[in-house]
Amino acid sequence: MLGPTAHDDAFARDSLPPRDQWLDFVVDGHQNPDALNPAAELTDRLGERGSGARTALIGHERPRTCKNVSDRTNLRARSASRRPSRRRRPARPSASRLGSLA
Repeated sequence: MLGPTAHDDAFARDSLPPRDQWLDFVVDGHQNPDALNPAAELTDRLGERGSGARTALIGHERPRTCKNVSDRTNLRARSASRRPSRRRRPARPSASRLGSLA
């Protein structure tokens, strides 16, 4: 049975064949989790498994390790999850308006 999803677009789920036509993937000694976070698996878990020093990406001729990619994605995720303050600075009067105030 399919569990809940965080995706708003249900095209893939709605396009699945009937359940009795699904394939059974059986791997001895392996149980798939009910939920999987691909970003965490591709960044955090690689570092936890000892691959943190391996090159994950090369961009702008600079290699980035699995640990570096993990740290950067976690930093961005934390900053994205914090809502920025919506306080607006008071509007400064324009130069033309300042002249009319004098």
